[in-house]
Amino acid sequence: MGTGTRPVPELARIIRLGLVVCAGFVGQVAHAASFSYRDLIVAPAASSLIVRLGHIDPATGTVEISGGDSRRPDTPFRFDWGDGRSSHEFFPTTHTYRNRSRNYVVTVTATYARGATDSATVVVRFVPAALGSYTVPADIAVTLPASLPPIGSTEPGFHPPAVQAFPDNILPRDGRAVCERVLGAFAAIQQDLVNGDLVRTDGTFRQIVALPANATKSYAFSIWYSQPVMLVAQARALGGEPDWSALAHEMGHNATLNTPAAFRLGGKIDGPANAIVSETLAQIFQHVTCHMLVNHAADYGIPDDLAAEIAQRARASFVYLKSRNGAAPFASWNDPATPADETLPTFMTLAYQFFAAGDLDGADYQTSTRRLMFFLQHWNRDWQTRFSPRENSPAAESFRATLMIAAISYGTGRNLRPTFRALKFPIDDVLYDELTATVGAYPGLPPHSPSP
Repeated sequence: MGTGTRPVPELARIIRLGLVVCAGFVGQVAHAASFSYRDLIVAPAASSLIVRLGHIDPATGTVEISGGDSRRPDTPFRFDWGDGRSSHEFFPTTHTYRNRSRNYVVTVTATYARGATDSATVVVRFVPAALGSYTVPADIAVTLPASLPPIGSTEPGFHPPAVQAFPDNILPRDGRAVCERVLGAFAAIQQDLVNGDLVRTDGTFRQIVALPANATKSYAFSIWYSQPVMLVAQARALGGEPDWSALAHEMGHNATLNTPAAFRLGGKIDGPANAIVSETLAQIFQHVTCHMLVNHAADYGIPDDLAAEIAQRARASFVYLKSRNGAAPFASWNDPATPADETLPTFMTLAYQFFAAGDLDGADYQTSTRRLMFFLQHWNRDWQTRFSPRENSPAAESFRATLMIAAISYGTGRNLRPTFRALKFPIDDVLYDELTATVGAYPGLPPHSPSP
């Protein structure tokens, strides 16, 4: 979480629980349209199928897989082992791989009455991820530097926290190069999603990843105002298998708070009301970025096994996103006197409805996000005054709600006022029309990154 909002530890826990459980995600992930949130959106309840990866014997290639399914299918589960072999068995079971010079994506499918099915995947690793050909543009590269460069601030009154470089003993499982490739691909995607409109203090938008130097409760957080821009993460978020979805979230803060270049949102929305914009956008960027990378993994030189792990993380966090949809009355003001963040269900609802509106109509997430950002890149001093980030009132609440509903409607190409009225969001129709007219027609901006 960024921009001064309180961390959401329950979200971090849910994301970490998604390490090897990924209901509904089927098969290899290198092909477009193989990874979707659609089933999670339409599902009336969470998946009952759980798959756990147990012991891996690197000497023999034998792998143990356990799990369960509360729906208790009558027929054995189908195991597609990723090596051309399959079997029908109940949990627990084992499989022996003859070739241990590569990794495998295992798909487990349950079949229920009337032919209904559910699937989950686990990744079996024998070797580090093998990157393919792709070069992250130098001006948007993301690095885990072995030693930190001088770090300054680009926002008056904002001071970067003390950080340190990631030591070798807590590097991501596959090393710096793999992590930098994935995060660099995230950066390329996110540059495109903000229509290429970013503050470039030194002519670049390079980012570095650092470890907090002092104790903090935050799982990971954005320092969007630093130079170079920073993503700060605890060892548990980046060491071992990185929490790719959470990292995409914080990078989403870095991108969206540094746009538009002429009047960036960072520094304009800071205060107890910031989350309705900053966290809504970070949730959207988090899940769109992972979706685009997984479905076009080969274009970024990301192998299937690594793409499957990114998909698992994203789908686990999306389950939590959906669970908070409409979970509490509208609130855009995070009262500093209370321990809870009253705005969490609101910004999660806004982000979820972006996906529900777009995915169910087969919309292109890339275009919808670029349209959404084009709308918000019209931010101006009048909007800032009415948004009232440090003061609260019924008029400010109505403006904040209407602004974000108009922006998401513009992004998805749908009038979402009926949806949000049913969720009790305070919408001003006159203001909605005014804001939409101010933005005008979408010009169909060309891509700014290698679009897969």
